[in-house]
Amino acid sequence: MGVLILFVFYGSILFFIIATALRVRRCMNAPIHLHWELYQGSSIYELKEWWGKTHSTFGPKLWSMVLDILFLREFYHRNRKLWYPLYVFHFGLYLLILWHVWLFIRSVTLEIEGASVFGWVWGTFSTS
Repeated sequence: MGVLILFVFYGSILFFIIATALRVRRCMNAPIHLHWELYQGSSIYELKEWWGKTHSTFGPKLWSMVLDILFLREFYHRNRKLWYPLYVFHFGLYLLILWHVWLFIRSVTLEIEGASVFGWVWGTFSTS
């Protein structure tokens, strides 16, 4: 039974990594004229006279993207009534993802059975 649980756990992680890599490869190999459909509003080349304007570097864009993903800023500004339940749902997903990362690290460094009460409480809270 323990081997089956480990197989499902590691198999789901492997499936996620492979599926994500294939999706990224598909987006990268798409013709240039389709990129605007994949990444709407993210290209400086959509602006008129883009060569004459200054643009932010990769760091600030990345930080802004992280804040948008973690805190759902657009929903907060556009529809605050929807933002509250949506953020609670996403916060649970973030906890669940971090719990899986923690389980993976614990299973590599220690035995999976030694995952402690902290892991049990964290998993129960994040799946509730």
